Amino acid sequence: MSRPTLSAPITSTPIPGTPDDAAPLRMAFRDWFGLTPTEAEVLTALYRAGGTPLKPPELARRAGSTPRAVSVHLVEIRRALDAEAIDNLPRAGYCLTRPGLDECRGAILTIANALRGCA
Repeated sequence: MSRPTLSAPITSTPIPGTPDDAAPLRMAFRDWFGLTPTEAEVLTALYRAGGTPLKPPELARRAGSTPRAVSVHLVEIRRALDAEAIDNLPRAGYCLTRPGLDECRGAILTIANALRGCA
């Protein structure tokens, strides 16, 4: 099975009046990793960045949160994912590592396959 390709980083917070194409990602992350809605927003923003570091203000903007709240949510996300899933790069920001991206992708594909079986 081929892996989905990552496109350019896109903001996770929906623009009013447009379809919210990040909603399935947030739902998958909430269900698979047991995250709160805001934690799922933060993880979705990191996933959509495709490994590109995001500084706290930008991550907060994409997740519809505040930089201070993002740091708290990252603690919980790190507890839910494997230990090496998120990097904090000095002066660059937070990003999902290759194993973190793979773990998220695996969760998405597992849930997608389960849903296909229900159709």
